[in-house]
Amino acid sequence: MDEKTEIFCCYAHKHEDQQLLSKLKTHLASFEREGLINIWHDADIILLLISPSFIASEYCYSREMKRAMERHNQGEACVIPIILRPVSWHNAPFGKLQALPIEAKPVTAPGWPSLDDAFLNVLYSFFSSNNALPEARQNTTSITIELPYPPMSTFFLTSIQIVQMPI
Repeated sequence: MDEKTEIFCCYAHKHEDQQLLSKLKTHLASFEREGLINIWHDADIILLLISPSFIASEYCYSREMKRAMERHNQGEACVIPIILRPVSWHNAPFGKLQALPIEAKPVTAPGWPSLDDAFLNVLYSFFSSNNALPEARQNTTSITIELPYPPMSTFFLTSIQIVQMPI
C-alpha cells in the first residue's frame, strides 16, 4: 500500500498570505505528483504559515493553531511553522518548534535570491528531515547530493538528503 504523508496548511485568509500559500503549493506539487504527499485537512503534518495576519487572526491563532498544537503535543501530528513575513512569533505556543526556512528567516525577507529560492529551502529542509516522511518510508536507503547552487548566504542549503524508495 502506498502511504502518503497528509499535509494541512494553516494560514490567514488575507491577500498577501494567500499569494504565498499559492506559491508554496506550486512548490509542493512536485512532491504530490511523486505520490509522497497529499494536501489535506486532517493531516499528519500541519504547516503553520506564520505572518502578522496569521498572528492577528482570531480564528487562525485561537482555533486552528490551538488544535494543531494539541495534536502535536499528543503525538497525533507534526506542526512545522513556516515564517512567511516578519512578525514576533517566538513567544507563541509554537515558538519552541523548529521553524522554516533555515534559521527562521522569513521567505519574504531580503537576502533570498528569489521567493522560489526561499520556498526551495523550506522544501529541502522539510523533506530532508525524517520527521516529514511516513514511518514506512524511514527504513529506506538515503544519499546526500550537492545542489548546483552556489551558497549565496548562510541561509541557503547547499546539499539535501534524497530518500531512495524501495521498489
